[in-house]
Amino acid sequence: GQAQGPGQAQGPAPTELGRRPTVAFLRTQFWFGLRAGGSVAHTAGVIGGLERNGAKVVAIASDALAGVRAKTVVVRPEVWYDGGLRELEELLYNLRFLGAALPVLRAERPSVLYQRYTALSVAGVVLSRWLRLPLVLEFNSSDVWKARHWGEFRLLPLVQLGEWVNLAGADLIVVVSEVLRDELVARGIAPERVLANPNGVDPEVFHPGVSGEAVRARYGLGDRVVVGFSSTFGVWHGVPTLAAALPLVAAANERLHFLVLGDGPLRPTLEAAIAQHDLAGRATLAGMIPHDAAPEHLATCDILVAPHGRQADGREFFGSPTKLFEYMAMGKAIVASNIGQMGQVLEHERNALLVEPESEQALASAILRLASDPALRARLGAAARQDALARHSWQQNAARVLERLDIGFQ
Repeated sequence: GQAQGPGQAQGPAPTELGRRPTVAFLRTQFWFGLRAGGSVAHTAGVIGGLERNGAKVVAIASDALAGVRAKTVVVRPEVWYDGGLRELEELLYNLRFLGAALPVLRAERPSVLYQRYTALSVAGVVLSRWLRLPLVLEFNSSDVWKARHWGEFRLLPLVQLGEWVNLAGADLIVVVSEVLRDELVARGIAPERVLANPNGVDPEVFHPGVSGEAVRARYGLGDRVVVGFSSTFGVWHGVPTLAAALPLVAAANERLHFLVLGDGPLRPTLEAAIAQHDLAGRATLAGMIPHDAAPEHLATCDILVAPHGRQADGREFFGSPTKLFEYMAMGKAIVASNIGQMGQVLEHERNALLVEPESEQALASAILRLASDPALRARLGAAARQDALARHSWQQNAARVLERLDIGFQ
């Protein structure tokens, strides 16, 4: 049945006049110019998955959405300041977004609103009430938690209020992991209003048939065994562990070469380790690459790593790394931390090697083992690809949401 709170209105019948059901995707983050990273892959994946399930999608967003073919109406915020004043701008953006979104939604007549949660945006909740439409809230993490542990926000009371309004006002809350689902239920949210739905991949874009030869030639990798790491270098990506493992691996196997994709806050940690141990010839830092170039870069690699660490307060890792499913779909041998969802999706010795988080020795040992055993790499990679096809496509991800909504998209 439809996931709805008491007294909340149903949306229009999806079969009305045989009309193709429409989902309005709302994205209000103050993130601009993004061409790669988990959020880009997730947004494009969710929208593409909805379309593959028969939905028409119209997106209303603060910026153009990379990899999205659906009609997108861009509502640009006014941006003048950083810091605390930037947060006030985000609050004011609610008015600008609502004013622009309302006529679009009245014209498109969607069956459901789907918003990617933003700390200070209540646009989805307000539009849901005005238009009497169900609201799906994609809640990837708590901004209150991030404000306390990472210092990302200055106006904490407003962030708390915004998070409460969003969680209370959504008909269905979609989270990426069981860990996050359990936390919301512990906060008093009814279990039937929360769907744990891991991230996914488009297995027709990321697949073993993609050639990495052009990238291998571009970086002069020759016949080296290439270890790949794709990251936006966040505090949870295990960069210090990888940096500490680098010299251990390089000293033990001279044929190994690291290909690092991405950019972000902790990239200097990795650069410092490369400089300190004189490993410039053993690692290529390719920087941020467009998401549509990711498959050929991953295809270049023989081994792919995801050395995620524990959270700042020691609790269980709550994320669902998009790159993990991309690694799997490529049919590559994976080394990943046995933590959170990664320890559930991956099975040690069957479709990956799982290692103790934050242990450079464990990470290095697993990489070296795979480097010396091509047959093991092939076996683990094939099993990972099969699991990606069986359970982790974006089409399957979207189908789980639509099934919970029960609004007839099939």
